Amino acid sequence: MQRLKQSLERRLPMLGVGDAPRCLGWLLVLFGCYAAAATTIYLSSGLGRVAPRIDSVAGFIVLAAGFFVLPSLLEELLWRWTLIAPDRLGRINRRSAASVLASSVVFTAAHPFAAWLFVPHAREVFLRPAFLAIVFLLGLTTGVSYVWSKSIWPPVFIHWVTVLAWKFLLGGPFVLLGA
Repeated sequence: MQRLKQSLERRLPMLGVGDAPRCLGWLLVLFGCYAAAATTIYLSSGLGRVAPRIDSVAGFIVLAAGFFVLPSLLEELLWRWTLIAPDRLGRINRRSAASVLASSVVFTAAHPFAAWLFVPHAREVFLRPAFLAIVFLLGLTTGVSYVWSKSIWPPVFIHWVTVLAWKFLLGGPFVLLGA
């Protein structure tokens, strides 16, 4: 119990803003590189197409709020906040890079398992190599942003904007809704 308490005490500061304001420029460059690569893979692989859709402002707000919580916040808490140790934060070195890589691999592997266990109607998308490549790139991007910023919020924001773009601009399926 004492070890759990100590671990939580070391991780709680990462729920604040950390160094995010100081490294905002680099975070934006990182996100831009990820967005360009992910969009290129998505469109060139036949996973989807540019297909903006917002049926109603109210519906968009409700779904955007939901997507903020799941997958963005909960997945980043699980895959970054719990898997990348606080002593790895602040700079990219061998140990932090290994932690980012490991959390990205686990994050990517979780998607096919989720498709098989929880959202069978997502299998068509979640099992495709191009989709898994994008997920892996998202894991690397959010992992690096977490290490640089020492805060969970840049990865949550990157994940959230990615999901919103996928769903509302690129015709991504609403797999948790079965559509």
